[in-house]
Amino acid sequence: MDVDRQRLPHTPETIEEDLREIGLYAGDTVLVHSSLKQIGYAVGGPHAIIQALMNVVTDVGTVVMPAFTTGYSDPMEWKSPPAPQGWADVIRANLPPFDAVATPSEHMGVIAELFRGYPEVRRNTHPVLSYAAWGTEAESVVTGHTLEMMDGENSPLARIYDLDGKVLLIGVDYDSCTSIHLATHRQVNPPMTTRSLPSWDEMGRISWNRYRDVLQPPDLVKSVILHKKVGFNDIGAEFEATGAVKVGRVGNAESRFFTQLALVDFATEYFNRHPYADAALGT
Repeated sequence: MDVDRQRLPHTPETIEEDLREIGLYAGDTVLVHSSLKQIGYAVGGPHAIIQALMNVVTDVGTVVMPAFTTGYSDPMEWKSPPAPQGWADVIRANLPPFDAVATPSEHMGVIAELFRGYPEVRRNTHPVLSYAAWGTEAESVVTGHTLEMMDGENSPLARIYDLDGKVLLIGVDYDSCTSIHLATHRQVNPPMTTRSLPSWDEMGRISWNRYRDVLQPPDLVKSVILHKKVGFNDIGAEFEATGAVKVGRVGNAESRFFTQLALVDFATEYFNRHPYADAALGT
């Protein structure tokens, strides 16, 4: 970014230039994780970023963003922080039905939250880990997302992998990179758990059922993660050392662009070299 650009506000046009410079092209399928704060002032705010992404990939490409709703997970399983004493049963009994159109995302950032409501954006109905997508492959990316093994082979992450999609991290690090969760499912002998997830009948009455899932490194005690070297930023650092990541700037934000297939394959092998199953099982 030259000196003159630093002195001026970012515009949709300059954001498009940045996206093309980092490697995004028309026809790409791209999963975007972003921080507007890190981008800095852009004329039009988050609209400018979304429009730039759509203009660059065009309608023959596909833009995907997470639209997670962690508040729809079982409060009895909350850890950071745990649900206050006496709250869990009340939350479980009174959680309103998840609505793919109306239910806001949580902690995804203003760009992702605005994107999910855009015309022609499709969002799936997973109550906790929904994704929103726009473009030619939007329907195929978000369809078929199961409650069981929710980051696995029946998830949008796997569909992006099948499409040889890309990942763009705008001002965020690998802790925000959900694609690594797909690799946890593909490792040899992943540690298993069950998770309680909600569903609603036609009358809006809630029920909670348990589903098989892979225990994720963030679920483990921090000291165990560090000891086992399975932190997502550790994986990202080794992945970048292979030369597979284009590092640049989108606005002011340090950003990273790479193929999802390369990351998932690398991370799968990483987990095989640094297994955490024994830690999860307490052995």
